[in-house]
Amino acid sequence: MARTSIARIYFPAVSLLTLAALSLSVLDFADAAELKGKVISVAAQQVRLAIEGDYLPQVGDQATISFQIPGGPTVRVGTWKVSELGADFVTATLVEATGTPAVDQIAIIDSAKPSRRFPGGDAPSGSSPPVTGWRDPTPSPPQFYGSHSPQGSVHAKGSLEDITMKPAAESWPDRQARAEYVGLNFVVTAPASNSLYSPISSRAVSNFSALASLRVEGGKGKEAVSGFLVSTAPIASVDFASGNLFFGRIEQRIVVSRFDDGTWREMSAVSQPPRPGEFEAFEILRDGGEYVFRMNQSEILRWKASDPRLDFVYLFTGHGSRAEYAEYSVRGR
Repeated sequence: MARTSIARIYFPAVSLLTLAALSLSVLDFADAAELKGKVISVAAQQVRLAIEGDYLPQVGDQATISFQIPGGPTVRVGTWKVSELGADFVTATLVEATGTPAVDQIAIIDSAKPSRRFPGGDAPSGSSPPVTGWRDPTPSPPQFYGSHSPQGSVHAKGSLEDITMKPAAESWPDRQARAEYVGLNFVVTAPASNSLYSPISSRAVSNFSALASLRVEGGKGKEAVSGFLVSTAPIASVDFASGNLFFGRIEQRIVVSRFDDGTWREMSAVSQPPRPGEFEAFEILRDGGEYVFRMNQSEILRWKASDPRLDFVYLFTGHGSRAEYAEYSVRGR
């Protein structure tokens, strides 16, 4: 199951979100090591690398890419810097190229402090692991209301596969917070001073359909806040990640916000009071760089990103709120 993390997020009266965060993920580090892998895809100045063994590099580590001439020498292609950690790959951005990167070329990463893929060391070697800070990714069968289905609503080129992760039930007694299952529903109670986010996608993708049916109540003196957090960063480094997107309910409004330059800025806000006790269906569709945000099948915002990105999807519960998620699903590629 995917582990829920705590983030400290404030919601001022003007509803601009200011983010500071605390991650509770426990990492298992090794001494400096040379990690080996290979190129699995190339896009502009970025490459994706599959890493061998039980350890992953850290963001900022340098990767050298090369290829072997049959019966001849190894040819250096250039250096890249690790920029993102994915569930089953890492992304690296170009530093200096002396050749052209290609799929199946060799990647060597010098990591001063690699992190173990499996916190606690209890996962079998050679299995396909989650990103550091996640545990036991378990697919959750998607369920939808009526015709509210990603297959019928997303127009991304090519087929989408189910990449839903099931969040883990956890508790933080000292903060009076917990994430639990009540029947089939996932229920999150966030502490008064922090927010909780739960990863529900097993990897980062460029095209996806994310759906969640939810209802939320605010705590004493707190706004009711719940919805999606979409980020280029995995759970171990999602805090303060530039370009984070929030889509969901903030008290009496449906809000889409983006985090840039240390500040959350609203892209859209629609006044729509909730109906007590009723679930609301939130949906994000992404086709390439274009995002469509829908609430109860009504379009709230259509927005095109200016730069290519790969997204992880989280359920987000604001500080002091109690959110109940009856249905959630992510399909992507």
